[in-house]
Amino acid sequence: MKNFVRAVDHTGTAFGYLAEKFPGKIKEGVSIDPQIRQLYRDDQLDRILSGNDRRTSNDFEVVAPTF
Repeated sequence: MKNFVRAVDHTGTAFGYLAEKFPGKIKEGVSIDPQIRQLYRDDQLDRILSGNDRRTSNDFEVVAPTF
């Protein structure tokens, strides 16, 4: 999760959405399992992500369950 947040464009709307959804957690890169699952189910985040951010999210979704 920490690497996903680092990879998202910090000037884009996706980062703003994540910061709004998880206030105080984004800067520290702290997340817990329920938050990660919540992101998987978030249709609005899928609509916001584009380009490299979308590819990063898709890659994260594939790798994260194995940890």
